[in-house]
Amino acid sequence: MIYSGLRFKATLFLLVLLSAAFTVSSMSIFSVHASTIHVPGDYPTIQKAINAAGVNDIILVSEGTYHELVSLNKTVHLIGTDRATTILDGQGQGTVVNVTSNAASITGFTIQNTVVDGQTVELFQVKSVNVTGNNILANPTGSRPTGSGVNLFRSNNTLIDRNIFSSNLYAVNVSWSTQNRISNNQMVTSDPIGIEVTDSLSNVIIGNSFISNQDGIDLTDALSNLNNITRNLFRGASFSGVFFLDRPAGNLVVENTFSLNHIAVNMQNATGNAFYHNSFLRSGFRHLNHVFPADGGTDVWDNRSLGGPKLGGNYWDDYNGTDPDGDRIGDTPYRFPTGGGQDSYPLMAPFAPVPLALASIVASPRAGTAPFTTTFKADVLGTLKPFAYSWNFGDSASDNTASPSHTFGTPGNYSVSVTVRDMSGATETGTISVLVSAPVVPPWTIPVVIVLALSLSIIGLIYYRRRKRSRDEPGGPQTVKKVRRK
Repeated sequence: MIYSGLRFKATLFLLVLLSAAFTVSSMSIFSVHASTIHVPGDYPTIQKAINAAGVNDIILVSEGTYHELVSLNKTVHLIGTDRATTILDGQGQGTVVNVTSNAASITGFTIQNTVVDGQTVELFQVKSVNVTGNNILANPTGSRPTGSGVNLFRSNNTLIDRNIFSSNLYAVNVSWSTQNRISNNQMVTSDPIGIEVTDSLSNVIIGNSFISNQDGIDLTDALSNLNNITRNLFRGASFSGVFFLDRPAGNLVVENTFSLNHIAVNMQNATGNAFYHNSFLRSGFRHLNHVFPADGGTDVWDNRSLGGPKLGGNYWDDYNGTDPDGDRIGDTPYRFPTGGGQDSYPLMAPFAPVPLALASIVASPRAGTAPFTTTFKADVLGTLKPFAYSWNFGDSASDNTASPSHTFGTPGNYSVSVTVRDMSGATETGTISVLVSAPVVPPWTIPVVIVLALSLSIIGLIYYRRRKRSRDEPGGPQTVKKVRRK
């Protein structure tokens, strides 16, 4: 016991020494006096500023559009004044930012227009690089997205944080790279693939939003192991939220929200991964799909890997089990429709808050003849209730109830919109068109009106002639008048 205690203390002391050495080493790197270089104040181009910079210098770039390809070949820090108005445009000529130096950083830019099928930001065999707070668009004007937003090849310890990706074939492409952190980014509609991970391990993918992609994350090949996918939002994927392909194993998928995807998790030649505390809502085809019978056979669908006293699985919105003992865990398993095991401890409610999502707007009925009255309802997902509604009916009228009725008085094609807000302040807006037609005159009414008009005309003419004849007869009013005049 004494020997064991001494060995523990010796090990602890060694760890403290190593930690202190790392801290001193890190401090020595960043203790170098850094200067600030201004573009275009000191140098007209970003590349000339980099060429003139020393280690750890800051290059502060003013607002404007800079048409150049940048080689970030020194440990310097590029900072744009404003990500929306400080634009680095490659004009389709090549890689816009090529990073070949360790510990460099770039933040605060719109970086766009790489060569077709190229890389907007390329990290090639580097480590400890930061790419933060940028708008990254490989091909913003093309007919289809091409190229990668950020491409990591044999690059480690990278931080990719708070970027907005659009118009990229891959928002982030990671290959043969390890211990990178991809966090708090937005991969929006025009990124077919959010993150592609190929033969890469021990990466952390946390807090990102994957909205209306084809696939949110692809984990591909046998060396894609020990990756951590946590607290991400996968919504509206046309194919799958997370796609496991060709033997990735040992990956952890925790506390993510999958909503309104065609398939939430898709597996093809994949098994041996762990999933727990995720929420699966409104998948169009399946929450979980196994392509082959052997897929998913050794997957774990609860948190037993933590060794905690209470096991918990995932929330499935189509689970129909019950919870008689009130422990928030269903008493019967959730069985997967395509085999590959089961979730033995399905949650009765989402483990983490479900972000707001506006699934659809329904108008019942959606078309009619003026004056036309219809009732609207917003199909909303999310747990941060109550929701606040703001309706605009397109005819200057509005409403703030959850399911309003409205009467359209005049014909027209109306665009009706609603903005929904949850307790966190997040908003979602959707629209629906309502067609209001003019009253249609039945075809049989036209001849009836004509006949009626002719009949009235004839009756009027007969009445007029009779009255005229009665006035002209002897003793009539006109005769009396003529006699009196004589």
